[in-house]
Amino acid sequence: MTRRRLNTNVPPVASFTVACNGGTCTFDGSGSADSDGTINQYVWSFGDGNYGGYDASPIFTHTYATGTYTASLAVTDSGGRESTPRQQTLTVANALPVASFTITCTGLTCDYDASASSDPDGTISWFSWSFGDGSYLRARVGSYTYVAAGSYTVTLTVADVANQTSTASQTVTVVVPPPPPPPPTMHVGDLDGTGATLRKSWTATVTIGLHVESHGPADGVTVSGAWNDGSSGTCTTDSAGRCRLSRSGIPRTARTASFTVTSANHSLFVFKPAGNHDPDRDSNGTTITVKRQ
Repeated sequence: MTRRRLNTNVPPVASFTVACNGGTCTFDGSGSADSDGTINQYVWSFGDGNYGGYDASPIFTHTYATGTYTASLAVTDSGGRESTPRQQTLTVANALPVASFTITCTGLTCDYDASASSDPDGTISWFSWSFGDGSYLRARVGSYTYVAAGSYTVTLTVADVANQTSTASQTVTVVVPPPPPPPPTMHVGDLDGTGATLRKSWTATVTIGLHVESHGPADGVTVSGAWNDGSSGTCTTDSAGRCRLSRSGIPRTARTASFTVTSANHSLFVFKPAGNHDPDRDSNGTTITVKRQ
């Protein structure tokens, strides 16, 4: 009598490890084995109603909400034999958010930006700033101006949707900004006068020269002045920095007429009367007396 040896397929053995970072868990079933063949399929049940795998890869990643779950792995060998499912219970905790920010200061004002903050398993729900001087703000990006110069510790607190928080701090130094430089000035650099006589009256004409600080011509300046009889006039300087004003109808009985520059206006320059002068000494740079010819 001849006995036949039966070829029995030994079922594979499922085995796995799991590592979680916040709600993201990586399952590794490479520890599973089949004594008389190879494993062709890994099937995962994650305990939250979701399944994965169904292929020959032993690695699978799954994302959970916070909670406790029973995950299982079943493997199938090349002979179609399935293992007994292997189970593990895991608790998924909420991962803390990460607070990160940049801050740059000019004078007393600092621009801050917390856009680099993140949450490994969700989103940032709010950003809160403490500026070290008793002031607080809620914003992701913005600017803040200190009242006084000094060094301050700026602290950012961020929270995720589960209201878990983390903080980050930096020390900033703010200073009072220097005052802006004074605007460039201009002044009267020359006053010349002439008198033209008619039958019963005469006309006084004054030529006004406006100079910048370097004593070059000041073009486009609106010059105003007053005559000694109470009348006034306005003229605008040309590219040579000069303009003219005339007063006609002065009685012949008046031997002189005086004119005083009262103002000069320009979009870039400030009139500085203290700098008025007249190199040919026809005047004091501000008032000139014109004689009838």
